[in-house]
Amino acid sequence: MNQLANYLGKVALLIFMCVGLVVSSTTAASANTKPGTNRTSAKTVKTNSTDKTKKPKRRSIKKKDVTLDEAQQIALRKVPGSIENGELKTEKGASVYAFEIRDKKGKTINIWVDQHTGKVVHRASERSTIGKK
Repeated sequence: MNQLANYLGKVALLIFMCVGLVVSSTTAASANTKPGTNRTSAKTVKTNSTDKTKKPKRRSIKKKDVTLDEAQQIALRKVPGSIENGELKTEKGASVYAFEIRDKKGKTINIWVDQHTGKVVHRASERSTIGKK
């Protein structure tokens, strides 16, 4: 009976040692690999586990074009006065709202507002000839 207990103790010790070796070797092997890789035999295989954590790309929401009324407001903020004429036309390959604005001094100022961005892309002034001879 004493021999049986001694034998079972040795077998249990051997099992614990084997389990300890397996656990320590897997921990050491996983410490040497990069995250997102699996170690199989002698090759390192890249997995898609990191792809799941990436955020999806944002799709840009197409901004609506500037309306004629919005373009008029933009132009009047740059040059206070009254709009004499306004139209949508293509200048240098870009769609622009072209306005003629008469300021308080009687000068006519041409303003172009880009239809897509709403930015003033051109500004030029002319002297008024009204009332002059």
